[in-house]
Amino acid sequence: MEGNGPWGGYGANPRPRHWQRYADGTRGVLSGSWPYSEGIYEDLNKVMILQWEWSPERTMDDIVREYAAGHFGADVADGVVRAAAMMEEDEGTHQQASHFHAGPLVRAEECRALVESLDRRLPEPVRRSWRWRLLVLRAEIDAELKRSAGEWSEALVPRMEELRAIYHAEHAEGAVCPPRRG
Repeated sequence: MEGNGPWGGYGANPRPRHWQRYADGTRGVLSGSWPYSEGIYEDLNKVMILQWEWSPERTMDDIVREYAAGHFGADVADGVVRAAAMMEEDEGTHQQASHFHAGPLVRAEECRALVESLDRRLPEPVRRSWRWRLLVLRAEIDAELKRSAGEWSEALVPRMEELRAIYHAEHAEGAVCPPRRG
């Protein structure tokens, strides 16, 4: 949930480096946990934690690669690992009234281009899956926020609407719903 606000408001929220540091710092100290989740936007984070608890010697990149291969295809798995890392580097976006305090977004356009190139390689059912759409939407939203310097643009509206539909959050409160134009 950390990193962006509202939680999940921008699509997928992968945090492989964060969870790798956590795993490295707690290895040998913890035995199991009770993972908590607010929504599907952190699906990949849940998988990382659960897989790490199952096999603590694994790296988060290996876990992300396996997740991507299983859900999207082995030929795009390395690209998903790179995209997840870029998304984490660029996290930190929060809505403030009618504009956004955007994260660094240094890798936003590169990430969008990567995800777009991966998208063209996927079969249509995978391209429509909620897991893939959350990654695509996050890449597109970050790139658009960078382009617009954190201002609302018409390009954000359909992306936020799609997120609300995926989350079934059309009537949700602001803390757990993708942003709406001020």
